[in-house]
This record gives sequence, structure tokens and C-alpha cells, in this order.
Amino acid sequence: MRINGIAGAGTGGLNGIRYLAGAALHVENCHIFGFTGDGINVATITTAALFVTDTFLTNNSNGIQIAPTAGNVRSSLVRVRAHDNSGFGFFLHPAAGAGAGTVVDDSSALVNGTGIGVTGATLYLGNSVVIRNGVGVSITGGSVLSYKTNMIDGNSSGDGTPLTGIPLN
Repeated sequence: MRINGIAGAGTGGLNGIRYLAGAALHVENCHIFGFTGDGINVATITTAALFVTDTFLTNNSNGIQIAPTAGNVRSSLVRVRAHDNSGFGFFLHPAAGAGAGTVVDDSSALVNGTGIGVTGATLYLGNSVVIRNGVGVSITGGSVLSYKTNMIDGNSSGDGTPLTGIPLN
């Protein structure tokens, strides 16, 4: 499925998918592009789950922003490609008191303003590529645990804060 926000048309869409309520959201085999906000925006107020697989997020402000205002969001992003977004490829930004535990596996963040941003919660990063962004990984809160064969390199303003936790093979 293609979800086109027609950015640059003056009246482009704000978010491709906005998840506000419900037990779980599953997004599979989509290309979400051209939005002035987020390709996928998570702003839940209760416990929720997000599952995204085999999806491309391009030419948005942020590829995926996980920003619950309350409760806890568990999310799994597998084979997700966040490329050429002006802000973040993947952005974990829960409000104070909210939680967000996210797995990013076999995914890529390429040519974004920042590849991955974490301001709270925990990111479990495995088998993924973060290359040619303005900043690779920005951690200003929460933690990032790195697993397996991540490649974080060649980001123009730096590869970012060293990953926290113990890398596991």
C-alpha cells in the first residue's frame, strides 16, 4: 500500500498514520511518504502496541515518532526503512511518565536529519544500519542497547552518542 502525503504541494498531509487509541496497530508492506509531519505518529494515552514490518518511510519530517503522552507503548519495527526524512528516521520521544520500549531489527536509517533519536524509554537495536544522516544516534534520555551487527558510521555531523549498555553478539 502507498500512502502519499503530497509534500511540497502547499496542502500536504500532516501524518501518514496517526495512532491515538486501540490495543495494537499493525502496519505491513507500506510505503509512507511525503508528509509534513510523521510517516507514522504514535500518541497514545494508554497501554498500546505497535508492529511495523516491511515498510518504507521516506520524505517525511520524521519517519516514525513514538511519543505516547501516558501509558506504555511496546513496539517492534522489523525490516523498516526510514530514508530521506528531514527530521528523525526513528524517534522515541515519550512524555514524562509515559513509557516506550522499542525493538528495531534488520532496519535502516539513511540520509535523515538524525538517524535515531531517543529522549526517553529503551531502544533495542539489532542488525541495523544508521549511515549518512546528519547525526547517527542522538540519546538525550532513556537508553539504547545494541545487539548483533549494527553499522553506525559515516554520519556527517557525527555518529552520535556511544550506545549505552553492553553490546551482545
